[in-house]
Amino acid sequence: MTKDIANALYGYFEALYNMNRNIITLCGLDIEFNTEEYERIVQEVIQAIPRLIPYTKKSNEECYVIRESDGLIEFSDNIPNLKVEYEAILNRNYDFLANIKALRNKLEHQMHGIHIASEGCITGHPAFDLNYIVDNKEMTLNAADFIRFAKDINNLYTGIQELVFEYVHKTAKSNYDYQRLVRYRFSDFNKIYDSDVLYLVGKALFPF
Repeated sequence: MTKDIANALYGYFEALYNMNRNIITLCGLDIEFNTEEYERIVQEVIQAIPRLIPYTKKSNEECYVIRESDGLIEFSDNIPNLKVEYEAILNRNYDFLANIKALRNKLEHQMHGIHIASEGCITGHPAFDLNYIVDNKEMTLNAADFIRFAKDINNLYTGIQELVFEYVHKTAKSNYDYQRLVRYRFSDFNKIYDSDVLYLVGKALFPF
């Protein structure tokens, strides 16, 4: 960990924090009451995810791989096992991330090119599914996929937070300099995902 890396982390950590808030909010989704709000929240999550894990289609092939020139991969020499952990997350969430990339790309280049063909939720439970049509192909995003990915990426970024703690301790710097980076462990979001009040927390986060 270096000063330059620590400073570069702010944008990634903010994106991850906001992504978690949005996913937790979606876990309180009630289609009947939240119709006007939830599509915007889903789109924000779709756009955030590829910023947090740098994956792309392999040249001349249809499979996705971690792109070594993007995102935090630049700092692999100072963040142990970063590429390996990214690859593990990609493999565990492959179909979900492939759908996310297709939807994100369409949003980037043709905002009107995606629409929700159908949606469903179980009132009182953190369970929903959203069915999209993109280039005549149907793809589904559901609560379980969002949660699994979020927990995986939270664990990875918690490890990076621990490196920041070590850096602060070794250089005798005040925690104040990096308090935004370490004030909340991303793995603590996972406790919310695993709790029996997830639906209630998400429901409370939707605008009144």
